[in-house]
Amino acid sequence: KSSLIRHHQSIHKGKRYQCNICNHQATTTGHLTLHQQSIHEGKKYKCGECEYQATTKGNLNTHQQLIHEGKRYQCNRSKCEYQATHKSYLIKHQQSRHLNSSNPIAACTPSNPPTPLLA
Repeated sequence: KSSLIRHHQSIHKGKRYQCNICNHQATTTGHLTLHQQSIHEGKKYKCGECEYQATTKGNLNTHQQLIHEGKRYQCNRSKCEYQATHKSYLIKHQQSRHLNSSNPIAACTPSNPPTPLLA
């Protein structure tokens, strides 16, 4: 319930949290903290395999999966060999190539969702 309230306040009521150092405005206190740590305090998460530095642990995990582990999202349509590095790219591919088109490859459905691959 509390996340729904926060969503309603930030998205529908326009509630923002102002950074006390710059003009940045965040939609949550958590996002404001991340902003302050990464931008003003210089907090970075370093990759142990290359020189990459991320501003969040989540971005570092994504980098490691995509770059060092070869994670890809494979289109699950018959005869389609498309692989995406991000799930959102795969969804865009499926919508533009397979949904409501004359393409002979079957349309993607919620009952047959995309699955991540590790190459």
